[in-house]
Amino acid sequence: MIDSIYQIDFIDSAGSSTRLLNYGDGIGNLIDFAANQSEEVYNPINSRWGTARALGGSRRPLQWSRSIEHPSLAAAASYCIKHSAMLPLTRAGNIRVSVESGEVWDLCDAVIISASTRLDTDGEFATNTSYQVSAGETIPVSGLAHFSGIPHAWILGTLSAQTLHHSET
Repeated sequence: MIDSIYQIDFIDSAGSSTRLLNYGDGIGNLIDFAANQSEEVYNPINSRWGTARALGGSRRPLQWSRSIEHPSLAAAASYCIKHSAMLPLTRAGNIRVSVESGEVWDLCDAVIISASTRLDTDGEFATNTSYQVSAGETIPVSGLAHFSGIPHAWILGTLSAQTLHHSET
């Protein structure tokens, strides 16, 4: 178990925020920020190599586990029952990922796919919650570092300009 350097919030379209991970919470593994998309593959008969074409529509699948301590066994058991019931599972929104002393990013068009909470044997009154979410376009909110690969428009733009651009697409 390692301490999280991330803070992750789910912000629904109405502006309500739900904290899914906090700085210092125990996490099982580092979070893998992947991106994937569909492809179309053409494999001609008797050809040595096939070809592929990206179909677009990239998504960002994220999963992590969060371990937190509670003041009593009853509080931990209650948290197991109520936490998943309180999550905005039927709403889309943004996943806001803040890196401790670093950048803040919004992963747009996000949905919480699953959340499973159980009592954890690692702590005295601990719970372990596993989250799985899927998101779309990633835009910077603040603290954007200058390095090659970051579009110059992001560096010069503001969050409102990026959000406006995102909502028009």
